[in-house]
Formats: sequence, C-alpha cells, structure tokens
Amino acid sequence: MLDHIHIENFRLFKNLDIPKVGQVNLITGKNNSGKTTLLEMLRIWANRFSSVGINTAIDLMLINRGEANGNIEEAYKTIFYRYEEGIPSLFNKELSIAYLRDPDFGQFLLSTRVNTQNQTNVHRRMNSGPKIIANPSNDNSFYVPAGFELINSHLWKKIKLTDKEDKVCEVLHVIEPGIERIDIDESDGSAMVRLKNSPKPLPLKNFGEGMNRLLTVALGLVSAENDMLLIDEIDLGLHHSVQRLLWEIVFQKSKDLNVQVFATTHSSDCVQAFSDVANKPEYAGLGNYIRLQRSKKDGDIVAVDYEMEELESAMDLNLETR
Repeated sequence: MLDHIHIENFRLFKNLDIPKVGQVNLITGKNNSGKTTLLEMLRIWANRFSSVGINTAIDLMLINRGEANGNIEEAYKTIFYRYEEGIPSLFNKELSIAYLRDPDFGQFLLSTRVNTQNQTNVHRRMNSGPKIIANPSNDNSFYVPAGFELINSHLWKKIKLTDKEDKVCEVLHVIEPGIERIDIDESDGSAMVRLKNSPKPLPLKNFGEGMNRLLTVALGLVSAENDMLLIDEIDLGLHHSVQRLLWEIVFQKSKDLNVQVFATTHSSDCVQAFSDVANKPEYAGLGNYIRLQRSKKDGDIVAVDYEMEELESAMDLNLETR
C-alpha cells in the first residue's frame, strides 16, 4: 500500500505533497482543486508494470475529459503542468512521464520511465492516427469514474463465474444478510438478488434508495482485493440517510479484503458520514482525510491533512472541510 504521495508537473499539480495516506482515504476540495486529477495519476501509477496499461490509462484520462480529438500533440501536452514540454511528470520519484521530440524523426513521443525494485523500464510511444483511441480492457487499475452508468456491468464481467461472486454477496450482507446470489444485466447494469428461502429473485433496488451505487462500491472492493480502488464522487446518487452505510461497507470490507481506497466527494454529508464511521474504535487508524486547496501564497494546489479527531471536531464546529 502507498504510505505517501508526491506528484510533480502533472496537470494542475506543480508540486503536490501528501506525506501520509491511509487505507481508506477521502479527498475533498472545491471545483478545479484537483480531486479527479489525483485519482487519474493514481490510475496511471496502478498500471506501472505494463507499458500498454500506462498508455491506456493516459488515453482514457484524455478521452474522459474530451481532450482526445483534434491535434494529438496538443492533447498530450495537457498532461503536464502549464503544458511545459520536456519537463517530466513525476510520481513518488518512481514513475516519470515525459513528452519529448524524437531527435531522429523530429516527431513528438510520450516516454514513461518506471523505477521499481532496482529495475528501470523505459517505454516510448510514437503518436499515430488522427485521434486517441483506447481499449479499456488494457487498463489494470480498479477505477470507478463519476457518471459511468454501465460501471456495474463493466465490473461484473470480471467477477461473474468466479469465486469472487460469493465475496460480492458477503459485502451485500451489510445491506441485507439474507442475500445468497446476485446477477447483473450487462445491457443496463441492473441487478437481481435471490434471498435465502425466497422462491424468486428480486430487484436489488427494492431494498432502498441508492442500492445500485452501493453495489458499485461492493463490486469495486471485491475486484480490487489486495490492490487499490479509486472512486470518483463516491456518494453520487446517494441520499444522505444511507451514507453511513456506505462508509460502513468501505471500512469493513477494505479491511477484510486488504484494499486501499481513494475516493472523492464535494458533499459535506459524505464527509460527516465518513468522519462518524472512521472514528469508530474498530476502524481506528484506517481512515485518512485529505483536502485539496489553492495556496494563498502562489495559487498552487496543496494538500491539507486532517487527523480523524481533528476532522470530527471540525465537523462538530461546522468548520469548512471540503
């Protein structure tokens, strides 16, 4: 698991330092403070053992942001802080991404360097084609973007007919202990569940508002067992009344499945629910709260780290935390 984050020259981040991260990390901040950008860099990092995976993660980032059409050179420049060519983006001094002009062909190329376990791998990719196209199946990360309606279908394809099906049901027992089986319609992402001693399956949505989003979190946690899960706008579509249940699932199952979670929100209700659950004795030491904001000194994005007790006090006093 990551225990710190240091990013240089990546999109909004000139020099972002997060000296401490936990097992369950909630990231907040105002619009354009870099919440999604932080997840995007973590997604690229999660693909560090595969050159195809790194390129796919970068391309998906540009496609999702609507920056992949038109001039490819200009699209790749958006990866870097203030579009500066030749100055690499760095992650924890172990991953470097640079956009350079090839001296032999005069063409721009994307160069990634990964330093792991005393081994250095350099991958170079020439630009080709009129626009950027990516195959999501080459992405080795477990990333849940905001607003992707078919995310449950996407995650389910990797789980169905494996032992992990039972683990999804185990996560859903936090919602309904009687759930024995689950199936997901890959065309629309809707879920049906079968209860113990029940003759016919029932739609999961019958169990209350926001169940599909809770299912997304469950699928993500099981998919990312012994790895890292990234969720943008984790509380999307959830009523405030079920957000403590959301965090109960995340804290309990990330611990059971050994998953490191990074999630974003801009909701004070979500922060309050996170604080309530993170401060429970059984989850002591698991939670970490990170607020991204612009420095008053130079306008660069910086991270403000809260201890869980400090967050609880700030919420009690109704201080600004997001």
